[in-house]
Amino acid sequence: MHKQTKALKRLFWAQGDIQAARELCDHILAGSIEPGWKWRAVESGIVVSYARPFGENKGLGRLSSRFECFHDPKLATVHKMLLHTRDVVVAHNNLLERKSVLADNVSEDEAARVTIMIESNGQNWWTLPVPHLQAGNIRRIAELCRFQEERIRRESDAILIELARTHPHEPGTYQLGADFP
Repeated sequence: MHKQTKALKRLFWAQGDIQAARELCDHILAGSIEPGWKWRAVESGIVVSYARPFGENKGLGRLSSRFECFHDPKLATVHKMLLHTRDVVVAHNNLLERKSVLADNVSEDEAARVTIMIESNGQNWWTLPVPHLQAGNIRRIAELCRFQEERIRRESDAILIELARTHPHEPGTYQLGADFP
């Protein structure tokens, strides 16, 4: 596969994943979902979707390390927090490090606590604390996603312009790697 074709494919898939994360952030910010286990599942989707392009990605490879460099330290912090959250809360249940990414008002003990209730009739129930990201992070994640989407779009546009210049095509629809470039 042509080097630029593979780079474009990687960029397009990364942009799709990061766009998915941003759209889920927008869904939460719109008030479309209440905190709880559904919220947790949506947050998991945000974290995994954002982090995916920075993983191994067989057949695509990792997104370039320049997408992990930021002039704005706040964006760098959110980026690192998302990758760390993927490892300790979303992809795995690391009870020893879970507190580092949960809401400010959750103690270390509460972050891993399992509560069991036993009734006199023998019925029993259990509850877990619903993990959720620290307050305000959803807005910051959406901002990071918009920033990354724009960077990826600029890079993919530059590659497309170069390919169009060196491999002219008639107007139409093409499949990357098949009949384009």
